[in-house]
Amino acid sequence: MKDLEIVDPLDAWPGCGMGGGLDRKNEALTVGMAEEFFKAISYTGADTVITNDPLCLMHLQGVIDKNNLPLKVIHLADVLASGWE
Repeated sequence: MKDLEIVDPLDAWPGCGMGGGLDRKNEALTVGMAEEFFKAISYTGADTVITNDPLCLMHLQGVIDKNNLPLKVIHLADVLASGWE
Protein backbone atom coordinates (compact mmCIF):
# COMPACT_ATOMS: atom_id res chain seq x y z
CA MET A 1 0.00 0.00 0.00
CA LYS A 2 1.69 3.13 -1.17
CA ASP A 3 2.15 5.93 1.36
CA LEU A 4 0.98 3.84 4.31
CA GLU A 5 1.41 5.57 7.66
CA ILE A 6 0.71 3.66 10.86
CA VAL A 7 -0.92 5.63 13.69
CA ASP A 8 -1.81 4.47 17.18
CA PRO A 9 -5.29 5.34 18.49
CA LEU A 10 -3.83 5.84 21.99
CA ASP A 11 -5.08 2.74 23.78
CA ALA A 12 -8.59 3.25 22.42
CA TRP A 13 -8.90 -0.32 21.23
CA PRO A 14 -10.93 -2.35 23.72
CA GLY A 15 -11.51 -4.92 20.99
CA CYS A 16 -14.04 -4.93 18.19
CA GLY A 17 -16.70 -6.61 20.33
CA MET A 18 -16.81 -9.88 18.44
CA GLY A 19 -14.72 -11.95 20.85
CA GLY A 20 -16.25 -14.65 22.99
CA GLY A 21 -19.63 -14.48 21.32
CA LEU A 22 -20.27 -11.00 22.69
CA ASP A 23 -21.98 -10.12 19.42
CA ARG A 24 -24.65 -12.75 20.09
CA LYS A 25 -25.09 -11.82 23.73
CA ASN A 26 -25.13 -8.02 23.64
CA GLU A 27 -25.36 -6.35 20.25
CA ALA A 28 -25.68 -2.84 21.71
CA LEU A 29 -22.42 -3.24 23.63
CA THR A 30 -20.66 -4.65 20.57
CA VAL A 31 -21.77 -1.75 18.37
CA GLY A 32 -20.92 0.73 21.12
CA MET A 33 -17.38 -0.63 21.35
CA ALA A 34 -16.90 -0.16 17.61
CA GLU A 35 -18.35 3.36 17.72
CA GLU A 36 -16.00 4.34 20.55
CA PHE A 37 -13.08 2.94 18.59
CA PHE A 38 -14.06 4.93 15.50
CA LYS A 39 -14.35 8.07 17.61
CA ALA A 40 -10.75 7.57 18.74
CA ILE A 41 -9.68 6.85 15.16
CA SER A 42 -11.21 10.14 14.03
CA TYR A 43 -8.74 12.02 16.28
CA THR A 44 -5.80 10.37 14.50
CA GLY A 45 -6.87 11.49 11.03
CA ALA A 46 -6.67 7.91 9.74
CA ASP A 47 -8.99 6.93 6.92
CA THR A 48 -8.34 3.17 7.00
CA VAL A 49 -8.37 0.53 9.73
CA ILE A 50 -6.28 -2.61 9.18
CA THR A 51 -7.19 -5.82 10.98
CA ASN A 52 -6.09 -9.43 10.79
CA ASP A 53 -9.39 -10.73 12.20
CA PRO A 54 -12.13 -11.54 9.66
CA LEU A 55 -14.91 -11.25 12.27
CA CYS A 56 -13.71 -7.80 13.32
CA LEU A 57 -13.43 -6.79 9.69
CA MET A 58 -17.05 -7.73 8.99
CA HIS A 59 -18.32 -6.14 12.21
CA LEU A 60 -16.39 -2.90 11.77
CA GLN A 61 -17.44 -2.65 8.12
CA GLY A 62 -21.05 -3.09 9.18
CA VAL A 63 -20.80 -0.24 11.68
CA ILE A 64 -19.06 1.93 9.06
CA ASP A 65 -21.82 1.24 6.55
CA LYS A 66 -24.66 1.75 9.04
CA ASN A 67 -23.28 5.11 10.18
CA ASN A 68 -21.95 6.25 6.77
CA LEU A 69 -18.50 6.82 8.27
CA PRO A 70 -15.73 8.11 5.98
CA LEU A 71 -13.53 5.12 6.82
CA LYS A 72 -12.64 1.81 5.32
CA VAL A 73 -11.46 -1.38 6.94
CA ILE A 74 -9.18 -3.87 5.22
CA HIS A 75 -7.54 -7.15 6.11
CA LEU A 76 -3.82 -7.21 6.80
CA ALA A 77 -3.36 -9.80 4.03
CA ASP A 78 -4.73 -7.29 1.52
CA VAL A 79 -2.18 -4.72 2.69
CA LEU A 80 0.65 -7.20 2.28
CA ALA A 81 -0.63 -8.38 -1.10
CA SER A 82 -0.80 -4.79 -2.37
CA GLY A 83 2.94 -4.34 -1.88
CA TRP A 84 3.28 -2.11 1.17
CA GLU A 85 5.90 0.50 0.36
